Amino acid sequence: MVADNQRDILSFGCTYFHIPGRLIISIHGLRFVAAAISRALPHESFDKPYSELVEMSKRQTRSSVLSPLAKVTTGTDKLEIRFRGREGGAGVYGMGEQKSAEIVLLENMRGRGKAFNSIVAFSGVRWQHLQQRPSETRPEERKGDSLTDR
Repeated sequence: MVADNQRDILSFGCTYFHIPGRLIISIHGLRFVAAAISRALPHESFDKPYSELVEMSKRQTRSSVLSPLAKVTTGTDKLEIRFRGREGGAGVYGMGEQKSAEIVLLENMRGRGKAFNSIVAFSGVRWQHLQQRPSETRPEERKGDSLTDR
């Protein structure tokens, strides 16, 4: 029997560190589960509660910049999620915490907009829309919506 705080709500196909799998949105938080074919290989994963969620943004790589090979291996629809780092405690997300933040970049994100909106809805935290950070965006990437829990 699954506890209520572990109940999965939605899942979305994506890649994390070039490993195919699924982003799982649950009542408790967010996690990545590698596809069955990839579980035998060493891979990165995460399982984070919404309380550690600090910021997220949609990114899109311009396909005209990518080589034909890169189009196969690198997705254009990306979701970047920032979690509080190990040193980061509760409270306002300050400049010092940005350096210790854990950044998760999900690529080849199917249903990225729905995933983004679902995370905002289920996280239960108050969000605010941010403007693009021009210094952090490479020329070949364009950021979409960006939210923070301030």
